Amino acid sequence: MAAVRKLDYDSYNNAPQPHLENPKPRSKPKAKKKRVPECLVVLTLACVCVALCLLYLDQKVKTMHLNVEIGQLEQELEKLYEENAHLVLELESVQRLSYIEAVARGQLGMVEPENASLLVMSGVEQQRTPQAPGWVGEEEPQNPGIFVMVAEWLNQVLPIGGVEAGRIGR
Repeated sequence: MAAVRKLDYDSYNNAPQPHLENPKPRSKPKAKKKRVPECLVVLTLACVCVALCLLYLDQKVKTMHLNVEIGQLEQELEKLYEENAHLVLELESVQRLSYIEAVARGQLGMVEPENASLLVMSGVEQQRTPQAPGWVGEEEPQNPGIFVMVAEWLNQVLPIGGVEAGRIGR
């Protein structure tokens, strides 16, 4: 056995104590991180995955519905193109003169004109009053210009049926 050393209590009390002479400032105790339970993290991730899958499926369903609608609209468009082609053919057939003549004779009761004779009346003077048809409201100038005189002479020499405005019925 080894010898035991005797401790001097007085010397121990008189000895410099480093922790009392140079006191260290005590820092606040670090707060422990609160850990989220693992089952809660797994549950949250599972919910997010399920939500994303549901959004994906929703988009797929909407895409399928839109594709079905596109197919229906394309079929309707094809029917409209066929109807348009039919209407164009019908329009071309009713614009033919033979069809128009057949409708005029059959449905409207029109007939081909027979020999028609024209009666030209000359020498009939029309009364020139403001109520008479064709009244212009101005009297003829008393001294016609040279151009009017030449035009009248040419109409008398070469009667080609020219009519001067304001002189109808003379």
